[in-house]
Amino acid sequence: MVAVSRMRQLRGMEIVACRGRIVRIGQNQFKVQSQSSDGRYTVEFKRRAWTCECPDYRKRRKCKHITTTCPYLPIKDRRGEAV
Repeated sequence: MVAVSRMRQLRGMEIVACRGRIVRIGQNQFKVQSQSSDGRYTVEFKRRAWTCECPDYRKRRKCKHITTTCPYLPIKDRRGEAV
């Protein structure tokens, strides 16, 4: 399982390395370019959890698109203010 998580993280870093592959479309919503097709997946942080439209997320509830997008949301304190 560790190897799969590490591989997902490395693939996510490849997405970040290519400019324009992540586009913010809302406060907590992003479009992330697929590495295997011309498509884009919507990644969203809602109800205190990440979601993605990709097949990997649907199957495992984890994916490289979420791993890649997490750093784009600011860290907030308990009052909801940016830290």
